[in-house]
Amino acid sequence: RISSADAILNQSGRILSNAQLTLSAASLNNDSGSIGAAQEASQGGSDASLNITGHLSNQAGHISASRQLTIAGTTSLNNTQ
Repeated sequence: RISSADAILNQSGRILSNAQLTLSAASLNNDSGSIGAAQEASQGGSDASLNITGHLSNQAGHISASRQLTIAGTTSLNNTQ
């Protein structure tokens, strides 16, 4: 679980989990970054949940889950590849 009352900057970075991933922030910049929950399907897979109350920028970024991906609360999204 990652939580911030402010922005999370993950430009060209990696936030990865082998289990469930929950990320909450006022805004998220994941430009050219990776965010994911990647437990193998044979082990039940894993979910990723992002609760971003402001802007989510994912230009050339990658956000994934091996099971279910939920993105909630965002007021604007830039997902340009």
